[in-house]
Amino acid sequence: MKVLNRTDESAMLAYWRDYERIPPERPVRPDILHADFPQDAVWYRAQIEARDILRLFMISVHDFGPISCNTWLLATAAQNYAQGFKDPDHTLRIQKLLARESFDPRLIVVADSLDGPYTIIDGNHRAIILAERNQLIGQECFLGIHPRIRQFNHAGMAYRNRRSLGAK
Repeated sequence: MKVLNRTDESAMLAYWRDYERIPPERPVRPDILHADFPQDAVWYRAQIEARDILRLFMISVHDFGPISCNTWLLATAAQNYAQGFKDPDHTLRIQKLLARESFDPRLIVVADSLDGPYTIIDGNHRAIILAERNQLIGQECFLGIHPRIRQFNHAGMAYRNRRSLGAK
């Protein structure tokens, strides 16, 4: 990832709140940002580079297994979608995004280091579209770095599957 500048968690949360239209009195995605998410991550605005593509994993939730052939690798999911993979969990959401005139391509990504592997915790469906269209490189994201991301359950598949895929 190419780091553009350092930011803070409040900027990331403000973006996420705005994108998902979460009212100010409600917490931002407690289903993802729960007890095992490191509260003291260092946040950056970053840009996705070509070398990151095979280090980008989708959030480690069970329903992304089938579209990614149980690798949780974004590139595999995008390839499967391009080849006509359909499933009840994701196809409709992707089609709704495609029906829009445009959508915000920014993602929220976490890793244990600047070198990844990276886990997309927000924007997985957008990322599939962008990867399938070869538009992911150069896209801006929020990147949260903390060594304890390895223990964050929503990033688990990136660390379990990266070696079997030849990643660092």
